[in-house]
Amino acid sequence: MKPLRPRGPVVASLLWLATGLAYPTWAADEPVPPPKAPRPARDAGAGAGAGSATPPVAPKVERLVDVVRPFAATFGAANADVPKLVSGPKPVAMPNDKSPGRQWVASLGTVTFKVTIADATKLAPADVFTHVRRLPVPYRRMLEIVSEDGKAGLAVYPELGGAAAHGSQDYLNVIPQANVFVLVHACGHVLEQRTTRGAPKTLEAWGEAAAKDGVSVSEYGDTVVHED
Repeated sequence: MKPLRPRGPVVASLLWLATGLAYPTWAADEPVPPPKAPRPARDAGAGAGAGSATPPVAPKVERLVDVVRPFAATFGAANADVPKLVSGPKPVAMPNDKSPGRQWVASLGTVTFKVTIADATKLAPADVFTHVRRLPVPYRRMLEIVSEDGKAGLAVYPELGGAAAHGSQDYLNVIPQANVFVLVHACGHVLEQRTTRGAPKTLEAWGEAAAKDGVSVSEYGDTVVHED
């Protein structure tokens, strides 16, 4: 889900580039495959040997994901802030499966957050920071939300049942292959859940606005309002 309608900055429009959530084979930094055109229906009235009419051409749907794709390589590259370790590591049990892991406290600009990494990934915080540092400044707040007391912060697992990430106001889980677009997308879910906790009708209003503006962010975003 993206936290802004497409009238906002290009950054907001990039959220659906994280659709590795729907297509687990796309989790690294590579282009999102274009949506397939629907197969034309067969002409049931054509008999054996009869000539068939030219199948209708499906109209091309213009989506914002195609507009922002050229910006993918440089997205967030100009961010001046660099993540820094504040403390850690300390041994922990990963919340999802109780496997062994380690947890650090880190900072990025004015934001302080937790980084929890499963030992099985064999990753270090520096590996995770490669993508974290490219987060737009407004999205950094999501790292704080998932780092509140009793939460694991940004947690890295070797796998998540085929998904590239899971995001809510209680957790932000990613796999090692998840890139910055996956992270931005998952942060959108953190924002949506924290917002709807205090304003339960937000998604309903969002869906109405999406229907009125007629703008498709992505094929994935068209499937359900909280992924728009």
